Amino acid sequence: MKFRDRTILVTGASRGIGAAIARAFAAEGGLVIVNYRRSEAAALEVVETCRAAGGQALAIAADVTVPGEVETMLARIAEEAGRLDAVVNNAFAPYVFDPDNRVRFWETPWSAYQAQVDGALKATYNVCQAALPLMRQRGRGAIVNIATDLVARPSIAYHDYTTAKAALIGFSRNLATELGPLGIRVNCVAPGLV
Repeated sequence: MKFRDRTILVTGASRGIGAAIARAFAAEGGLVIVNYRRSEAAALEVVETCRAAGGQALAIAADVTVPGEVETMLARIAEEAGRLDAVVNNAFAPYVFDPDNRVRFWETPWSAYQAQVDGALKATYNVCQAALPLMRQRGRGAIVNIATDLVARPSIAYHDYTTAKAALIGFSRNLATELGPLGIRVNCVAPGLV
C-alpha cells in the first residue's frame, strides 16, 4: 500500500485515463479526490470502484479552468483531508480524435487553439496555484501533468490540441526547475492516443 495516508487529486477523473489513474492510486491505499466538471454519476461510480479497490475516495465538482471553483475545491480538500500529497492534472478541453475527418490547419480558428490552451495550460496553472500552499506547508509533493506523445511525434496533425500540450510541457519544465528545491517534483507523462 504505497499511498496509504496520502491524498491525491486527479482532475478529469470521471472517465478515461483519469478514472484509471484514480483507481490505481486507490488500489495502493490512497485517498483519491475524483475531480469532475459535470459527470457526477460517472464520478460517483469511480469513487465506488476506488473504495472497492481498497482506497478512500471523494468526488468534488470543479471546472478547473475557473480559478474560483479550483480554490473552493482545494479548500474542501484541506478541510476534509488536511493535506495534499500529489496532483495529477489530467483534465483537458473536449476533443475529437478522428484522423480521417479532422480539422486541417487552414480550417482551424484561433478560438480552437484558445479552447485547448485553456483546457490544458490554464487548468493546470489554476490547479497548481491553488495546490501549492498545501504542498509547500509540508515541504513536499508531486505534480504530474498529462501531455501527449504527439508533441514529439505528430503522426497525426491535431494542431490545436498538440500545440496546447506542447505549452504544457514547457510550463512543466519551468515549474519543475522552480519547485524541485522546495521538495515538490513536477513531471509530465505523455501517453499515445488511447
